[in-house]
Amino acid sequence: MTTAKKFLSVLFTGALASTAAAAEYYVASDGTYEGAPEDATVYTSLDEAIAAAGNAADVIYVAAGEYATTTANGPTLKAKLVGTGSTRGDVVIKPSGTSRALKMDTANAWLENVTVIGETTFQVTTGGAIYMTGGTITNCVIRNGTAKANGNVAGGNLYVNSNDALVTDCEIYGGTTHKRGGNVYLDHGLVCNCVIHDGVCDDNIGGNVYIYQGTVSNCVIYAGRAFNDGGNVRMNGSGTMVDCVISNGVITSESSASKKGANVYMDSTAKMSRCRLVGGSHSGGYNGGSLAIGSDTAITEDCLIEGSECGGVLFVGTSYLYNCTVVNNDKYGIWAWNHSAHVFNTVIYGNTEGGNNKDWTGNMPNDTSAEFLNNAVTASGSRHSETDYPTVVLLSDTSAFADYANGDYSPASADLIDSGAADPRGASASSLDLAGEPRLSGTVDIGCYEYQKTELVVRIDSATPSPVYAPSVVTFQHTAENSETQVTFTYDFGDNSEEETTVESSITHTYQNPGVYTVTITASNGQDDPAVMVYNNHVQIASSTVYVTPGNGAGTFPYDTAEKGYGNLKTAVQNALDGYTLLLGEGVHETLDQVSFNKALTLRGVGATPDAVIVRNTTATPNTYYHRVLEMNNADGRIENIAIENGCVRNQFGGNLRLVAGVVSNCVIRGGLAVAADGGDAAGAAVELAGAGTLTHCVISNNTVQGTSNAGSSTGGAIYIPYGVKNGRVSNCLIAYNTYVTSGDEPKAGTAGIRFNGGNDNTQIENNTIVANTVEGSLSDDSAGIHCTTWYGRLRNNIVLGNYETGKEKFTAVKMDTEHGTYVGNITEAEADHVSVFRDFANGDFGIKPFSAAYGAGTIAGLVLAPSVDLAGAPRVQFDRIDAGCYECQVRRGVCFIVK
Repeated sequence: MTTAKKFLSVLFTGALASTAAAAEYYVASDGTYEGAPEDATVYTSLDEAIAAAGNAADVIYVAAGEYATTTANGPTLKAKLVGTGSTRGDVVIKPSGTSRALKMDTANAWLENVTVIGETTFQVTTGGAIYMTGGTITNCVIRNGTAKANGNVAGGNLYVNSNDALVTDCEIYGGTTHKRGGNVYLDHGLVCNCVIHDGVCDDNIGGNVYIYQGTVSNCVIYAGRAFNDGGNVRMNGSGTMVDCVISNGVITSESSASKKGANVYMDSTAKMSRCRLVGGSHSGGYNGGSLAIGSDTAITEDCLIEGSECGGVLFVGTSYLYNCTVVNNDKYGIWAWNHSAHVFNTVIYGNTEGGNNKDWTGNMPNDTSAEFLNNAVTASGSRHSETDYPTVVLLSDTSAFADYANGDYSPASADLIDSGAADPRGASASSLDLAGEPRLSGTVDIGCYEYQKTELVVRIDSATPSPVYAPSVVTFQHTAENSETQVTFTYDFGDNSEEETTVESSITHTYQNPGVYTVTITASNGQDDPAVMVYNNHVQIASSTVYVTPGNGAGTFPYDTAEKGYGNLKTAVQNALDGYTLLLGEGVHETLDQVSFNKALTLRGVGATPDAVIVRNTTATPNTYYHRVLEMNNADGRIENIAIENGCVRNQFGGNLRLVAGVVSNCVIRGGLAVAADGGDAAGAAVELAGAGTLTHCVISNNTVQGTSNAGSSTGGAIYIPYGVKNGRVSNCLIAYNTYVTSGDEPKAGTAGIRFNGGNDNTQIENNTIVANTVEGSLSDDSAGIHCTTWYGRLRNNIVLGNYETGKEKFTAVKMDTEHGTYVGNITEAEADHVSVFRDFANGDFGIKPFSAAYGAGTIAGLVLAPSVDLAGAPRVQFDRIDAGCYECQVRRGVCFIVK
């Protein structure tokens, strides 16, 4: 017999996208690279590996060792090359018989964790170690390069010429050139977080670095030597230097006083910000300055120039100095060759020659084009007067500084604090001082450091809600600092409630509604200005009812509407707390793996019927993608009004649902698959009732258990109740069109409906309709409806009809292996047939006919669950009687009126 299936499982298709992996290349000097794939080619020649890695996404891994490049002018790296030694000195790359080690000419080129050594014998014009017009160099050592060939030579170690170039976290030293940049020549690009030292330009400018365009940031640069200008750094064009320490540069010319800038020489539109220039000398004993500025447009701001043997700042052109500190330099502080120097808010103190004050020398900045405003100079022996400089501050001693003797030149007195003037540049003025602290708006301090006033400050230390969902009482702990008097704390809690005030160290507030709240706290002590702190989005009050909306992405806290709901059910379950209700929106909720919860949660579909909200395995083919859909293990957990489908397990139990504790109600559970293979066991394609859970008012259909002769046990097409389960419940459910399929030389026995194993104490199967389930291929006696092996199981008021064994060509209802359980009020083939009981068996209408064998056949006494409605929502117990099965026949009792 075959029966048309009315409850169909839903299969869907999908495609997996794939992305081609980047190629990997391996280089080892001995041809053996530990950890490389077995089929990988291991190069001994770095040139060959670089030539092979032509794709930007390729990676070359180089083992510890020394490698010589032999390509003329250096091989061109276009991919990523990574040294895999424990330090960057373990992999050494240097040219052999050529003039350069490497070239990099694309934005994707990458060099990491290696040492690159230049060449002195075969010389190049630019980039003695590396020529770089694109890419990234990180965590490398670059040393001992030479650029001395004929022509405009530059960049003894490194030549950089691209906006796509980045050099970071490297040490660069020992480079030599004739013309520009003993270590580095920079024309576009960024060099940052590097240590650059001991470079030599033996015939021209920029002993360590030459900057034409581009930026040098957060670097330490020292011990550079240049014959001409810029012992450490020569800046030209629109180059920028920021947050650097430049020290002990040397001008090596012994015969010319015109060589300038022992540490830095600036020209054109160069700009230097927040740098510290220390020391510096001139081999001829001349006074070329630690910093020399040769153009009318170069800008120096927020810098410290100290300790030079050849003078502080030399103005060759009409350049600009803002918010700087020039101290303790020998020969002079500032020397102006030009009348039109522009100096603002600058400290010039303690600069001497032969023990005498010499803060300023050369041309006096007193003509109409000069600006010398709000500066501070040494009072004793100063040549300045109020006539020459009407806004000058005269410093009588070192008390104006925090700790002058130990090099702390930050302001400490009113001589410097708030004594400056607003920066004439306006909006383009610097916002940070040399220490990276903010410059104050309006009046600023004089010098490179801004005094950071100690003010009354306030903060919230913690905000602890209890409970975590609305309504929620939040306790705020707060602290005020820098006050010698009592502080009053005023809160704006951000929820439109009235402000609250306290003098205690904590305050509580009740948030009535879920949401994200910004909290503002104001501290007042009656003396200082009030301190205000705004904590944006500081308090999050959850909702105990959250939504899960398919396709909604990550959702938005507090997830309390469909529009804000989680897009992923598993994430929502993981984040939920005991007592939460998760409202599942209409549509399909796909699960990539099992969703498990052992919390007291309610999962409830919001649709008019369970079919409107589907939770399912994502697989297109269950046989190839195994995972159960849901597992619940909490006595207070509930799953309501959803369809659970397409779960699939292999050699496990419970294809769609594993129910250990809690209640599953008003759900459709369908299309589950449990596969037994290779000696494994599988059962309960729809549900494994593995504990004291309750399954009630559900439709369980079209689930399949598959077994073969080489498998272990396989049974329970719909429900499997394993040995030892106590106090489980299956009540008021329709269990239909489920299948047990077995194949092979020795087909196994199995059950299509419910397999109820032994040792179960007080587990009830009551008022269920178990119908049209099929065993296919079984050659042994078994039951297509219920197979009960329990000693203590209870079967009460069930209809078990129309279940069929194809191998036996017969209907089988209930198989009871023992007689110790309770068996009352059930209707099987022994009492009736399916045609006489059901309203329309052939078309899947399993409501019972009035006055059939099932009508009133149930017993109310002993029922554990006596619900008020049947599976269709109709009244359950009528006229002190109950029908067998999941549907109650709705028949009205007549009333006779006697008229006299």
